[in-house]
Amino acid sequence: MTAIENLAKILPVTLLGIYLHAVFLSISMGTPIVLVSLIYLWNKTKNELYFRAIRTITAILAVNFAAGAATGTLVEFGLVQAWPGMIFVLSTVGFVPFTLELIAFVAEIVLLLLFIITLGRLRPMISLALMAIYFIFAAFSGVVITSVNSWMNVPWGTADLVRTFYPFTPTFGPLQVSSDSFMNLRLIFLSSYLSYGSASQAIQAWQYPSRSVDSY
Repeated sequence: MTAIENLAKILPVTLLGIYLHAVFLSISMGTPIVLVSLIYLWNKTKNELYFRAIRTITAILAVNFAAGAATGTLVEFGLVQAWPGMIFVLSTVGFVPFTLELIAFVAEIVLLLLFIITLGRLRPMISLALMAIYFIFAAFSGVVITSVNSWMNVPWGTADLVRTFYPFTPTFGPLQVSSDSFMNLRLIFLSSYLSYGSASQAIQAWQYPSRSVDSY
């Protein structure tokens, strides 16, 4: 089986993961706001109907969070395997944002578990605080991921380096990244052009099928 055939199998999985992850992410960002509002009303009115609604929505959030994490794994698998420039992003401009996102994600897990375990056992305002902090970390996670995605669309700070891979791109500001790392990555891709060793390497060769080695 050739690398192109492997790539044809990876891309649908990646696309499925991206779109499903987006759906689950939207729900995960909205439900904390609903929960905070319901907890406030429950604390103010002592109406058990609010508490029942809180428990139901909490269950939805927990299942949705697990599904979002699972589909996020599909997204990450596809980014590493199918998109050759992602390795460069992860090792340079995306390193700090993705590290912060990982910390935020772990915090989300801890806070969500604490919220579920202590719901109804501690004072409502403590549960409200836990969910509010959870939402802050979730929003922060979304911001840093969006910032990396924005840079990938307009990679400011790379000067002419991006044109090494994509000659049609303009210059994006002064150079702020390691040119040595970028050129080493280019050499890896050049080698992959000859070997077709993986799906990401196949894409690089696929993008420049008519170029000879001397043209690099």
